[in-house]
Amino acid sequence: MAARLRPAWDWSPTLIAVALDEQLVLAYQNRASRDVFGSRPLGRSMLEVFPELTPRDLDPLLRVVRTGEVVEERARLVIPRDRAGRQVYLRYVLAPLGLPARPPDGVVIMAVDVTAEIRAEQAAERSRMVAGVSDRVAGASSAESGLQALTDALVPDFADVAAVYVTADLPRLPYASPMPPQVITVAAALRRLGTPPVPPPRERPSPWDTRLRAGNPMILPVDEATLSDVAPDPAAAAWLLHAGAHTIAVLPLVVAGELTGALLLIGAGGRSPYVAEDLPFLADVAARAGIAIGQVASRQRQTRVAAELQAALLPVAPPRIAGLAVVARYVAGAPGFDVGGDWWDVQDLGGGRVAIGIGDVSGRGISAAAVMGQARASMHAAGRADLAPADVLRVVDGQLHEAIGPGRLSEPAAPQFATACYGVIDIQRRTLTVANAGHLPPLVRRAGGETAPLWLPSGGPLGLLVGRFTDTVVPLAAGDTLVLTTDGLVEVVGEDVTDGVEALADALRRHGAAPSLDTVADRLLDAMSGRPGYGGDDVAMVIVRITP
Repeated sequence: MAARLRPAWDWSPTLIAVALDEQLVLAYQNRASRDVFGSRPLGRSMLEVFPELTPRDLDPLLRVVRTGEVVEERARLVIPRDRAGRQVYLRYVLAPLGLPARPPDGVVIMAVDVTAEIRAEQAAERSRMVAGVSDRVAGASSAESGLQALTDALVPDFADVAAVYVTADLPRLPYASPMPPQVITVAAALRRLGTPPVPPPRERPSPWDTRLRAGNPMILPVDEATLSDVAPDPAAAAWLLHAGAHTIAVLPLVVAGELTGALLLIGAGGRSPYVAEDLPFLADVAARAGIAIGQVASRQRQTRVAAELQAALLPVAPPRIAGLAVVARYVAGAPGFDVGGDWWDVQDLGGGRVAIGIGDVSGRGISAAAVMGQARASMHAAGRADLAPADVLRVVDGQLHEAIGPGRLSEPAAPQFATACYGVIDIQRRTLTVANAGHLPPLVRRAGGETAPLWLPSGGPLGLLVGRFTDTVVPLAAGDTLVLTTDGLVEVVGEDVTDGVEALADALRRHGAAPSLDTVADRLLDAMSGRPGYGGDDVAMVIVRITP
């Protein structure tokens, strides 16, 4: 009977192999099996002829030999790869070899190669996923929400973590760079671990930086041998280990031939590891994010240029002036904020007179920074002309009306007006003459500790030609401290700005007695930024103290 079965097995399209006794010695391999997995030497154990297997992988075969059971498995990915190194999906049956009345002599492995069918199903599903990603990215209300839609679509169907890193400068592997992801989605099963930590910069380039800069996608295994390279930072390595991560796929994001970032996917747990066959699909997914990536990268470049422009237009430090201690600060907004148009100015007018100004141009970005430069220069020049504060504001009002009046700037975030407060301190007479153009009131902390905002008559914002600027004279004394700031320091989500001004007055009352104005500035910034709902907008601030 066995001799008659042998030709049928030899030429059967079903993959057939026989392993004998509990040593699972390979005794037979038919032609179909050899075509897929190559000829394996007979007379040796399965662990020898299939070295990619582990003893645990052979447990189902041993169960058949020991119990005589029949094990049937639906289509699944098997560990051995085909002769070309590709993944193989099999539907198979493990049956005992021998007569039913006796213990099995071994196990017969009969399998049908269903790789083509599985790949076709995967391709169809991935086509549907790509179409869905395209719709969600295209229909998003902003570039960031489009990128978030991309990562949300990939988790958990294709990844356990999906993140997009965008850089307009030097692209590097995201987990080797100090920058946080632009957007990230973490599977529900891993959220208890939090988001993957942002590691510190490497001391030297990673081995795969060159591939990423060249625009080549890559798949990185995560195991004991590679962990130190993949995640040299202990916190990142610990996160990957606790997550059960086994592979990381990194796809460069290229827009108009320029590398603008990377899409990173982490596979963990029971998910099949990423393989080279997945790269075309992933590249297609990454391409769908091109428009959103381009918008984000472009805005990052504009933000950097605006920040550089603003830094160039602002003074480095206030001048040294006898009879006054002066400190000025500019604090850039949080990462989610574009550069605004906040400015400060302090100038010695001579004769014991010192001008101080603070202002904020509406809008954000390069145009706001440019208009800020115009406003500050105009304020500075008008002060040099020995004009009264109200007249200085009138000059700036007219200058900005010519620059940003109705219809002159059409960008969505273009400046429409500016607010400012400008005053002149007479050191000998110990007075402050000050005028306000729709700005926050200055705050004064008296030498004895009494602190209050100076609620001045307020004219209209600058650039609208509304006017009504009024000079107010405020007496000062030795030890008095004056604070001018922009609204970024006092604004809290859901709170009226006057509440923020009162909170700043309270902080100045508590911290304003510090001998060093640098200490006062630090404490005010810490106190105000620590409030719940703090917005994180740009802040310009000038602090002046009358010295004996």
